[in-house]
Amino acid sequence: AKSSDGSNWATTTAVVYGPTSTASVTFQAAVAGTVPAAAINDLSIYQQVPGWENVRNSAPSVPGTDTESRQAFEQRRYESVNFGGTGQASNVRAAVGNVTGVTDAYVYNNGGDTAITYGTSSYPIPAHSIAIVVSGGTDMAVAEAINSKLDCGCGLPTSAGLGTLVTVDVQDTVNYAAPYPTYQVRFVRPAVTTVYFPVNVANLSTLPANYITLVQDAVAAAFANGYSASDGSITISRARIGGQIIAAEYNAPILALGNITPVSIFVGTSAMPASGDALTLGIDQQPVTTALDITVNAISV
Repeated sequence: AKSSDGSNWATTTAVVYGPTSTASVTFQAAVAGTVPAAAINDLSIYQQVPGWENVRNSAPSVPGTDTESRQAFEQRRYESVNFGGTGQASNVRAAVGNVTGVTDAYVYNNGGDTAITYGTSSYPIPAHSIAIVVSGGTDMAVAEAINSKLDCGCGLPTSAGLGTLVTVDVQDTVNYAAPYPTYQVRFVRPAVTTVYFPVNVANLSTLPANYITLVQDAVAAAFANGYSASDGSITISRARIGGQIIAAEYNAPILALGNITPVSIFVGTSAMPASGDALTLGIDQQPVTTALDITVNAISV
């Protein structure tokens, strides 16, 4: 398939049509990075295949990352420290985060005797259960990682929340000979949530002609990969599941451009928000943004 930005996309697995002559598949950009972007219903057929008549994507793409930054590497290394243990939320998250293709994960344990709701989206977690939300990776690989770290009797998610509840049958082929015990493992794929930034910059004589593109690229890169000033004095974490996005933090990568002065910046989940200093995602929401979701205006000061 192809998106309007010219990027090519391919299915990650073989496609088998069901009785309704439709199939639900996952597309992945042919070239990884933050640039490939497909908005809702943005995909079209690129290479005709007999029997394939149409394609629709009901959600925008989740941006990948460019070459891993030092900040992102250190964060991944820190989280992987808990890989060796079992039974704790941090152990499950570390194991899931180590799965090839996983870009983000959120794990929360409700060890109490009553069900609770958690986070800004009020995601429901049953008593003595663990909420596991994962972006990326194959369903089987993620489920196997989860199963390898759970304690006996630990409950799993029962609600999709805003996302999609996934159930995978995992066989224990390590401790038993055939026929292997089979366990149902459940986790949640988060709802892709587009985040919008309106940015106002000072209309000064030093403002470069391509200021819109420069600001869009700087904010989008910081959002996807995080940002760290050259002297290490300012650090912005990449936008993550269940995380908080503070609009003012994105002044730093704009100022680092050298000749662009930000006046105001807001953040929200609707296009062109007129206000909004911060945004906190639910644990069942994956924040995404692209250059097209960042509006830049030059204003008189």
